[in-house]
Amino acid sequence: ITNPEQHLILRCSGRKPPRTRGPGRNLLSDVYISRGLLKQDRCGNSECTASMGSRDEGATDSRRAGHCKWFNVIKGWGFITPDDGGQDVFVHQSVLQMDGFRSLGQNEPVEFECKLTDKGYEATRVYGPSQTQCKGSEFRPRAKRKYRKMRCYNCGEFANHIAQMCAQGPLPKRCHHCKSEDHLVVDCPNKPPPKVPQPDQHQHQHQQHPQQQQQQHSSSTHHQT
Repeated sequence: ITNPEQHLILRCSGRKPPRTRGPGRNLLSDVYISRGLLKQDRCGNSECTASMGSRDEGATDSRRAGHCKWFNVIKGWGFITPDDGGQDVFVHQSVLQMDGFRSLGQNEPVEFECKLTDKGYEATRVYGPSQTQCKGSEFRPRAKRKYRKMRCYNCGEFANHIAQMCAQGPLPKRCHHCKSEDHLVVDCPNKPPPKVPQPDQHQHQHQQHPQQQQQQHSSSTHHQT
């Protein structure tokens, strides 16, 4: 047989292909052994390993059990270690069957379905035990820190640095409002007047109420006399 595919089919089916070069010698067997498609024991017997490497890309396995090896809650992906052995399975948060924030806890038991891709095994659906919802991790990503604006008292601008870290070097004191060196911001004539909070009408009535009571009390006392 000169066709390698026919030779491999015969090997997987258990039938011995005809020898092409002397007793115990097969050129195609040597080629497949070198490529890892056949493995040879100490006695020289060959066993076909094409079933391990001939899975079609995208083929989906049946539901398997495993544990979460680790999961990054910030990036939203991690890996699952199957209980039946084999290589780790990549898992993304979009395939987790759960409500709310999707994640997996450390060593969390799961059931999953996966497919073979060019980068390895990837989970397509992930459940909890007995197809329940995943529990998820107790950790949550921190909210983005809000940086408040700070004024640099050297350049007078609102920036993300202070005076000693200012890139403009030491500058003379000046008004931060109109940039004039003749006065400071406290004495700036162009500075808008501060807003005076107007009293609430209810508070004004409440403040006037004791005075009215005092007037009524004084008038009643004068009337009695």
